[in-house]
Amino acid sequence: MPSLIRTRPHESAFGRFVAFLSAGLAWGAMLSLVVMMTITVVDVVGRYAFNRPLPGSNEYIYCLMGLVVFLGMGLCTYENGHVRVDVVTLLARGRTRAAMDVLAHLLSLGTAAVIVWRLWLTALDHTKHLNVTQVLRLPVWLVELVMAACSTLLLLGLAVHLASALSALFGPVKRADSAAPNDKAD
Repeated sequence: MPSLIRTRPHESAFGRFVAFLSAGLAWGAMLSLVVMMTITVVDVVGRYAFNRPLPGSNEYIYCLMGLVVFLGMGLCTYENGHVRVDVVTLLARGRTRAAMDVLAHLLSLGTAAVIVWRLWLTALDHTKHLNVTQVLRLPVWLVELVMAACSTLLLLGLAVHLASALSALFGPVKRADSAAPNDKAD
């Protein structure tokens, strides 16, 4: 099985655990995406070639779409794959950049914590009522519980990045002249 994560030799045991968990869930996202594409192809071919669409295909897609997003979110977060506007941070160096990263990760962590908290509340409420889809009676509550559990990995990934940013902010100063090899002009 090919690796989905970049190895980081300096990573903590917690970071490696988050990476392992994120990669495993990303495989689930890929499988969900393949199933979703297959359902869509069968529905379209059935509808236009045989005038027999797949009954309830929109409900399958509805449930699988949430799984694709939330199963893959942990890996995206761990790999720092979210959209990032870094116009100002590119101008900063050293501890200034690290301080900006700490602030950004704190804001991201706070915002994500509110989103995850609300998702858990919604999932638990729908679990209490055992909500299902209208046509096929698929268990929406189960899908929402999986989404809420996977969204917790978003918080863990952000915590790993925050720890790295704090380490850069409060760690030893790296000198630019000793880090770069001597470049010779041709």
